[in-house]
Amino acid sequence: MNKIILFLCYSLLLCLLPISGSSKVICNKFDLDSDVNKNVVKFWLSTDLPDDTIVMTSVCRQYWKKNNNETYVLCYYQSKSTVNELQHPIVVEINDALFKKKLEEKQQLLAKMGEPFEVSRISDEIEIGLTVPINQKNTNFGVRNSNLQGSKIINNQGLNITKAEKKYKIIMSDSDVKAISNKKQYSLDPYNLNLDVPYRISKRTPISERLDQKDSIRAIMEIKYLPPGTIIRIFKMEKKDGGQYYYVIASAGENLKQNIKGWISSVALLGQNLQIVD
Repeated sequence: MNKIILFLCYSLLLCLLPISGSSKVICNKFDLDSDVNKNVVKFWLSTDLPDDTIVMTSVCRQYWKKNNNETYVLCYYQSKSTVNELQHPIVVEINDALFKKKLEEKQQLLAKMGEPFEVSRISDEIEIGLTVPINQKNTNFGVRNSNLQGSKIINNQGLNITKAEKKYKIIMSDSDVKAISNKKQYSLDPYNLNLDVPYRISKRTPISERLDQKDSIRAIMEIKYLPPGTIIRIFKMEKKDGGQYYYVIASAGENLKQNIKGWISSVALLGQNLQIVD
């Protein structure tokens, strides 16, 4: 009997305890305040959200690729902050050289994947963005922000979020815009290189005079090796035994004065830091 009474008392106590994450989080204020002085942006947040609320922050610029109508974004600044941290101004320099460097790194990465792109246009505006994402550490937000409510909340495909954005006209220098838009881009994927494009190899690379050598011993004896730094220019391609081969003229040796002709396998170019020679 005593065990039954204890069990009932324990059950009643559990019912009276608050359920974790059941509280509502109200957001009726989420204002992005900012100040721009030439190429320096300052921004901070005024909100009624809890101090530990996670906020994704970014300062970005849009650009467009040639033969592509989609809009792409590259950021000067990105961070995961908290409301408490955003009570104090975040200072970001709109650095054209940084934007150019990040864009070139992205172009090189996609070129290595065989998807090179060139830039057709760069926006004259930068955009500051603040977003309260789902999966907050504060359990009061509920699963995927199910408990987040208020006049500033947007329901996007069943997810409760809030965000604020501001745009400012900060024009990139003409010289950097021209340098970016005029630069040709080619594939750096060893299986999908371009004809008549000079590539600089980074490793010692075998080259064969003939592709159809029947005598395997003779084929091995005929192999030469191009030193790192050699520039190769591809004049034709051929598939053989499921592999890709390139017929090249290579400029090697001191001052790149030595010309060597022959076939290079795409496999020999794997893992190399291929570079386009301007």
